[in-house]
Amino acid sequence: GGQEIVTKKIITPQETIKKIQKVKSEEISGVASEIFQNQKLNLAIIGPFKEKERFEKILKM
Repeated sequence: GGQEIVTKKIITPQETIKKIQKVKSEEISGVASEIFQNQKLNLAIIGPFKEKERFEKILKM
């Protein structure tokens, strides 16, 4: 109901599947590169850890 009110159209599951299948791996990689950047990464840990380098290494991918 909400989809029809907002878009004036109902998108079928088959239409959604077709749209998903059109997505190329290059497009996914491009979006992932924009989202997952070193300067945007954060890490939260709980506990006494003596080797902070271990976790810094994870963030530098």
